[in-house]
Amino acid sequence: MKAYTIHTLFHFGKHINKNVLTVSKTAPSYISWCMINLEHFFISGDTLTEIINEDPGFRLSAEAKLVQKRKQLEWESQFEESFENTDYHDPFEDYGRSGEEYGWYNGFSDDVINDAFDGDPEATWNVD
Repeated sequence: MKAYTIHTLFHFGKHINKNVLTVSKTAPSYISWCMINLEHFFISGDTLTEIINEDPGFRLSAEAKLVQKRKQLEWESQFEESFENTDYHDPFEDYGRSGEEYGWYNGFSDDVINDAFDGDPEATWNVD
């Protein structure tokens, strides 16, 4: 399933190379048709809000609204599943926590100065 935004271009169908916002204004029933008939087609609630802000008269059909809600739940569950693994340890979690050697020169940790600036704290002078 692909989450379409208002800027996503259609790469299929009769509205090829037009973005979702343009199609929602010129052929709103096509958005409903895609939502119902194309399993890969998904517009989030946030994107629907953006479309309605641009075109207050835009509405999905009743059937498309039901499908959109189902797809929204599927979309959200994909992200929940990806964060369920609690055994993950960020390898950079302990990186850059010491300033003992260079005294946090220009706000940089000893690790950063050693790795990025070859151990020369004065090389940090022009970093924004």
